[in-house]
This record gives sequence, C-alpha cells and structure tokens, in this order.
Amino acid sequence: MVWMRPAYATLTHLDRTKARMGDKYSIHLYRERGIDETELNPSGIPVVFIPGNAGSHKQGRSVASYCSKKTFEQQLYTKFDFYLAEFNEDLSAFHGRTMLDQAEYVNDAIRYILSLYGEDTTSVMVIGHSMGGIVARTLLALPNYVPNSINTIITLSTPHTIPPLTFDKDVNTVYDLVNQYWRHAFSLESDNDLSDMVLVSITGGRSDSLVPSDYTSVLSVVPPSHGFTTFSSSIPKAWTGVDHQAIIWCSQCRRAVADSLFDVVDSKGHVLPYNERLDQFKRHLLPGFPGEHVVDDVDDYKTGIFTPSVKLLLDSDRQNYHSSGGSLKVADLQNSPINVLPLAHGDFHGVTVFTDSVDYKLYMCNRTKSNGEKGLETHNYATDLSSSDVFVCYDGTLDGVSLPVSNRSSVYPFISSQNGMHFWSYDSEQVSHFDFLVFVSASQGFLTASNYNQYGMVIRESGSKVIIPSGYVDVSLESATSSLLSYNVKIQSSDPGENSEFFAPLLRQYIADPVESAFHVNVEKYAPVVFFHGPSPFVPYDPEAANNLHLQIFTQPSDTTKYTMEVSVNIWASLANLALRYRVLGGTLPMCVTFLGMLFQLREYNRTGYFGRYQDSLYMVIRRLPIILAVLTMVHFAVAHESVRDFLRNIQIPSEQENMRALHAFNPQLKQNDIFLGLTQPYFWFLGPFFFVVAIGLCGILLHLTQLLMCLIRFPVPKSTNPADISKPPSSVKRLVFIGLICIAVSTFVPYQFAFIFAALMQIIHTSITPKIYTHRLGKSFYGFNEHITILFLLNVFINAPILIVWIHNLALNSTIHFATHHNILSVLPCILLVENVYTGNMLPRMTRLQSVTTILLLSYYVLYIALYGLLHAFMLHHLVNVFSLWLLVVYLDDPGTRHRFDTILAKKD
Repeated sequence: MVWMRPAYATLTHLDRTKARMGDKYSIHLYRERGIDETELNPSGIPVVFIPGNAGSHKQGRSVASYCSKKTFEQQLYTKFDFYLAEFNEDLSAFHGRTMLDQAEYVNDAIRYILSLYGEDTTSVMVIGHSMGGIVARTLLALPNYVPNSINTIITLSTPHTIPPLTFDKDVNTVYDLVNQYWRHAFSLESDNDLSDMVLVSITGGRSDSLVPSDYTSVLSVVPPSHGFTTFSSSIPKAWTGVDHQAIIWCSQCRRAVADSLFDVVDSKGHVLPYNERLDQFKRHLLPGFPGEHVVDDVDDYKTGIFTPSVKLLLDSDRQNYHSSGGSLKVADLQNSPINVLPLAHGDFHGVTVFTDSVDYKLYMCNRTKSNGEKGLETHNYATDLSSSDVFVCYDGTLDGVSLPVSNRSSVYPFISSQNGMHFWSYDSEQVSHFDFLVFVSASQGFLTASNYNQYGMVIRESGSKVIIPSGYVDVSLESATSSLLSYNVKIQSSDPGENSEFFAPLLRQYIADPVESAFHVNVEKYAPVVFFHGPSPFVPYDPEAANNLHLQIFTQPSDTTKYTMEVSVNIWASLANLALRYRVLGGTLPMCVTFLGMLFQLREYNRTGYFGRYQDSLYMVIRRLPIILAVLTMVHFAVAHESVRDFLRNIQIPSEQENMRALHAFNPQLKQNDIFLGLTQPYFWFLGPFFFVVAIGLCGILLHLTQLLMCLIRFPVPKSTNPADISKPPSSVKRLVFIGLICIAVSTFVPYQFAFIFAALMQIIHTSITPKIYTHRLGKSFYGFNEHITILFLLNVFINAPILIVWIHNLALNSTIHFATHHNILSVLPCILLVENVYTGNMLPRMTRLQSVTTILLLSYYVLYIALYGLLHAFMLHHLVNVFSLWLLVVYLDDPGTRHRFDTILAKKD
C-alpha cells in the first residue's frame, strides 16, 4: 500500500501568454504535506510527469511522494521538484492532434519551468505514462523544443514502436514523425541532438491487457548505449507483472524508479553523463544476472577475467574445507561461518552458489605462501596470524543477485515476510583462474554450491521432456522464439519432498533482448504457465540476435536426485496472446469479409437481377472458403520474404518507405514485417485462415444483432395497407437543405466522423422501416442491398467512433481544439449522398460490363488491402467505404433510366 499526503502548487503564470494551450492545460508542482512548502518555491532537480490516455496529473504523485519522503527521512542533499501535467483526461490514444497539442504545451511549460531556476539548471528529466511516453519523445521533434532541455526520459507502459489503435491517421503520423526523428538522430555520427539522451522503457508484461508489452521495446529507436527496455517482473525485488494503470503506483516499481533517479544525480545536484546514468538505471531496473547485460564500468565481466583485490587471512584450524569437485551443502552457517570449496576444473559450464544469509562475503581465491602482497586490501578472519593461511582473492560479494523466497508454502515470488536468497554464477572460464571459493557469513542461513551445465531443448507440439540434475540448470528452449505462444512447464523430482530442506524448486524464465525475467516459486507444487515477449508481429527485430526463451531451474544440490522437466504449448493462454495482439482485426477483417461478400453478390445481381440478403453473401463466401483459406496460406509464406514485403510496400497507400529507410539507416540489421499478420515463422501458416473464419463468425453475430436492432426500431411503426407510405421521403428541397447544413457543420465545427455516424444511423432506420414484400422480387433485392450498406456502415462506425468520442470530450470541456483534416467534407459526402439516394427509394441499377469489371477490381483491391495493411492502417477503411460509396453513386448517375423508386418497385409484380 502507498500512503501520501499530497498538495499541489499550480503554475498560474503559465497561461496563454506563455503557452498556446495554456487555457486548456495546466502544470502542478507536487508538495508533500508536512515535508515540503506548499507554496511554489522550487529548489530541487526538476522532473516533469506526463500522464497518458485519459490520465490525470495526480497519477504522478506516487513517485513524487516517495522522493520527497526519502529526501526528508534520510536527510539527503538531493531533492526533486515534480511538475505534474494536467491534460483534463484527454484521450490522446485516439487522436494524434491531441498528442501534438500536449507536446507543444509541455515544451512551453519546460521553458517556463527552467526560467524559475538559476543558470545551473538547464534541463529536466521526464516520466511519461502510457501515451505520455510518446508525448515525451515527441517533445524533441517539435519546433518549440528548447535544445538540450531534456536529458532523461522514463516511460511506463508506453507503446513506442507502433500505436495500439490505428483508427486515426494523425496518430500514425505522429508515430512516424517521432520514430523517424529519433532514428535519424542516432544514425548520425556527429551533430546528434540526442547524444546526451537516455531513454528507459518499463512495462508490466502480460498483466498489462491494454498495451501489448511487445510494443514498448525501444530496440528500434535508441541504441543500447542510450536506452533499454525492462519489465516489472525483471526489476529486483519487484518480480511481478503489473497492469497498465497500476504500474504508476505499484510500490515496488515506484521505489525502483525513484531510487534510480537519486543515483543519476551527483552530490552537487548535477545530472551524471549519459553513460553513467544508463549504468545506474541498469543496476536498479535490470535483473543483474551475469552475462545477460553488461554495465559499462564493470570491466571484469566484459573481459571475463577477475582481478584480485583482496588479501584474505584465515585460521588453518578454523576454516572448513570441503571435498574438491563435489556439491557443497551447509545447513547452518552459524555453526560453519567460513567455508572453503576447492574449485574443480573440468567438463562443466560453471559454478553456482546459493545462500539466504543476510551478512556475507564471497571470494574466489588462490593460496599464496607470501604475506607481502602490496596494493591489496586485507580481510583478516584469522585469530592467529602466525599460523594463518593467506589467499589472494577477487571479492565477488557484489556479483550476487537476489532471488525470491521459494519454500513449500510459497505461491507468489513477490509475497514473503522473509529475506530472499542470493545467487552467484561464474562460468568455467572465469573460475579457471582460481583454485578456491571462500564464503564467509556473519548470520544464520544455509549455503549450497555446485557445478552446473546448460541444456538445449526443442519443443514439439505434443510436449517435450528432459531429465536434468539437481542444483542449477539452464535450459535453452531453442524453438521458443515467438511471443504468441505460451507454455506449460512441469517439474517433478525423482524423490518428491525429499530434496527441499533449504528451499523448494524455483524457476526463472528469461530472454536476452529485450531483457525480460520472471520467477516462479514452488514450481513442483504449482506448475507455471510461461509467457514471454520475444520477436513479435509488426515490431522491428534483429534476426541475428539469440532471443529464444531460457528456463533456469534452481534446486537443492544432490548427488542422487534428478528432475524431469516437461514443456508443452498452452493452447488457451496462446489464444489470449493472439487476442491481445490482433484485437484490431475484430474491426478490420469483418469488413474484408463484407466487401468480399458484396463482390460475389454484385456479380450475382448483374447476372440474375436479384440482390440477396447479407446472409446469402456470407454463404457465398463460405462456399468458396477452401480457395480463400489456401490463398491466405500462400500469402503467409509469401510475405515472409523481404523482397515480397518491399514490393507490397511500394504499392501501399500511404507509403511506409520513409519509415523503412529511417529504420535501416538507424540499424541495418533490424527487420520488420509490417504486412499481413506481421509473421515470418512458417509454423504460423494457419493463423490467416483461422482469423478469416473468426471474422465470418463475427459478421454473422453482427448480422443478428443488427436484425434485432432493426426489429426494435420497426416495432413502433404502425401497420399500413400501403407500404409505400411508410418510406415516403421528404421533399427534394428539404433533403438538399439538410445535406447543405451537414456540409457547413463538418467544414466549420464537427468532425466528418459525426456526419458519417449520423448517416449510418439514418441508413439503419431507413432499412428497418422499409417493408419487406417477399412476394416481389425487386422488393427483396432492394432490402438486400440496403442491408449490405447498413452492415458496411456499421462496421465503419467502429473505426470512426473514437474520434467522435474525442470531439465530445473536448466539447464537454468547452475546448475549441482543431481537428486538422477531420473537417474535410469530401471524406464523408459520398456516404451521405448514397444514404440520401437509397432513402428516396432508388435501387442500384444493374451494371454495364465495364462497370462490373471496375467494381470487381475495386472490391478485390479492397479485400487485399484490408488483409495486407488493414491492421496497422485501420483509419484507411473509412476512406475505402467512402470511395466505394462514390463509385455506387457513379453507377447510379451513369444510367438514370434503370433506376427505380421504391414505390414503383412495390407496384410491380414478379
């Protein structure tokens, strides 16, 4: 639980005279009651907090409160001033223009904040949550950015690579602008505007159900020398996934973030150079296991050679020697405080040490007969110097990493009232320079040490088993490279319950890039489900990097006990992974199915003169399903080739070539599959067909819901002996006036999404009250045509609704925010005119041969476009519908003699 006593001092002078958005947004300086002065009196290091989508400035109080309390309670010189941005819960994830407005305001605010300090303060640190992290990175790409005014950006659950929702073109434009700017800056050898920048991305992992953690990777926007991505489960002593909102106030996470802020500032209050800042962030936010990441100032780990720095003195009669080459187990360190283990040099990967002691020292030593070594720090544990043994040692105490408590009652790694365990691991090359391992403890606890090996494992669909020894084992799952799959892991001992005197079996999963680590305790009792975030759909990746899943098993060393580890794919958890990453397909693929059904239906209508119902179109699609699924399978294998993807990008609208050029200039080794489902692995060939079948099911569900809605709308309409009276349209003058008013409103005030949703509402009402005279063939055709247009418009409503929500939100705030291109009347006028044309009772005429061929080509292109590009360019679907509406109007106007009003249709007989 996090306790605080917040107070806020508003920067009232930061108004419209100093910031264009000063009337809408505000900045508040956090003050901790009882500790800080409540007035605006800044005197520390400025930190700016930027909230995310629908966020509040109050979300930043968690880290701010911790920093204030730490400064006060520990009487530290370092003090932070947290400036919290208030955006009135703007929906920045839905609207790119909102993100630009927020970034422009924050730049103006930073300029003003720096003016409150002396000349020594020239920059701020920025913490951004969710979309606030993108706003933070956007700051540097805008014209009003003050050069070098930002030195560090920490983002929490921020999707850096691609937007989580692509319903607004401006959102994609902002992402393109920001990512191209950052990639271009770091691709320059000189004149790099970001040369002093550090970017750290922290994400909650699988627990975050709003933003896929794959999207939070900064691999493709900053080099490893200037930033990294980490997971909350990787943070030492946090060891847990965190949901999207909780990552702001999670006690373990906020403590790690706040402590790292204190360590990137020197005693004079100056921010450290970027490389030293990065090292401190790594110490606090990465798991610290040897070999998985390298801190720049730890030269020993970089070279693999440890330099002795300690002269160790031990009593010959007091030291506890253990047999060479065997495993070491000490149950009570109080009875055996000093333990010396001769290091074996043989065919093994390395040596490991475990303990739960809280006061300890670990050395790797060579015995020497001389007592005159100079320049070494002496650690004397001998009571009789005349008979003591002398060792020259490397002090490896700080090389240990923390492990969670794992006993027979453990359920979660982050819940324990006990102190955790500590673990050391050295490979055979590192220990080859030493003959002894010495462990000295001043507290109670256990100690184990043993040699270990690594194992490789390929997972089959039905599951795979491997027998491993006790102690420490690292298993590399060579085939586990995709974040779409989750796995069941079962570990069973050959002697159940007989080998847990010190601790119950503990499992750690990890991948190297991005650094993701997670612990699972008491795994023999609670079989874990393992999920990870390796190479992911649509996210840039390095194909040469070793980023498969590893499993580390920690058990009590034993010469007799073996363990069986079984790994299999968890189907249900994998389906959840698919739903999280491909949820936008729920709005795009049904439109693909609908366009395909209309293609078949229009061909049938031109041939027979009958336009069937929407379910008839679905049946036509289902009858051709084997061919469609075969084509989707071939598309999957085709887009796995870089040359095919390059060709498809060349014909894509809008073009992604500039993004790819910026990516390759930044790092030529990076690849990105942004076509179709974003996959290159051949074993995912079935996903395209699977999603298409699901889309057909969604279309069926939408049809039944629409029919239910139309029944409810139709219910109050009185029965009429003359159905034509029900659908009698208003006069032409009234219709033209109404359309003119809509055009004026869209051009001046409302976004065109409002006009489209209004047109869709009119279309569904008209379709609902249109009589279905089943004894008349033309009446059935007219209703079927209306039903298709209604479903198509309803699917498009899902694309347009987020922008309308943003507009309503701003309207409620009395904001006059400009919606950029969302006032283009041409983006919606064809849809309005089509609804007006259908509303007057005009049936679509049968097409000429040229019109029919054009329609087939147009709809075929639509189907391919949505399948290949739709997920990352969902905003384009509205324009596809708009152009299709325009084409239908052309068909109407091209042959006016074949048009039929609905009242004429009712008068005719079959």
